[in-house]
Amino acid sequence: MTIFWTASSFSFYLLQAMTKDFEGSLYLNYYLDAIAGILACIIAPFIYSWLKMKLAFIVSIALTLVFGFLLLFFQEDIFGCEWVGGDSGYPEGSK
Repeated sequence: MTIFWTASSFSFYLLQAMTKDFEGSLYLNYYLDAIAGILACIIAPFIYSWLKMKLAFIVSIALTLVFGFLLLFFQEDIFGCEWVGGDSGYPEGSK
């Protein structure tokens, strides 16, 4: 439990510190971070009661790893908005 608490606290505060370095508007990044936190606080009690504590931790860690890697891949330009059919906002050939 100590290792889980340390890892989750480190991840939470690291994301808070790195939000200013993500692409896009600083204000939009912080608003999206706040919306994600509010939704997590609303949804978490239902997930804990439905899956029980141990399985809920496993699911939350798995989701964190998946979306953490997706964020890493997006920031390193392994894939971008074009991959999901969106427009990147850059002129063609500028990257």
